[in-house]
Amino acid sequence: RQQCPMHPPPPPPLPKADGGQEKDLNLPYTLEKVDGGNYCVTYTVPRDVAGRLVGRPVAANGGLFDLKQVRIDGQQRLQTVFFSPKPEKTADAIGKVLCKRMALEDPDVECSIS
Repeated sequence: RQQCPMHPPPPPPLPKADGGQEKDLNLPYTLEKVDGGNYCVTYTVPRDVAGRLVGRPVAANGGLFDLKQVRIDGQQRLQTVFFSPKPEKTADAIGKVLCKRMALEDPDVECSIS
């Protein structure tokens, strides 16, 4: 059976270190309510990939999220502020995209459930 060139097959899911599938991948984060009903999510990332991750907005849950680099307690972090009726789901979705980007750029970077 030939595959339609307009609809290539989806890529296989990214494997986890424990043999699970990519749906469980995420980055550790903190979520804080800020003014106006917005939320600020802060992800801890390896210092050497932070600059590459802020170069492109993250598309997740129907929105685009711009990230900025911050240094908190001597660690490199990424932050974005957003409004969402389900902020934990939005933070998880953004973290999964970041984790996939890190895995594609550096196969030695492991992501785990936060």
